[in-house]
Amino acid sequence: MKTEKINHLADIPYSNEFTKAITNGQTIVEYDKGELKRIIKNTWNKIKGIIN
Repeated sequence: MKTEKINHLADIPYSNEFTKAITNGQTIVEYDKGELKRIIKNTWNKIKGIIN
């Protein structure tokens, strides 16, 4: 990825919580109150920092 100048933003683990969120009609950020929510929010903040 470095040779292609692609930033690695996060390691997002597999979790059944994604399926539960979708089944509940929510995003993972709305549904999850723990680690997944933190990872997604931190990753989004990194993306915003890159594009600004």
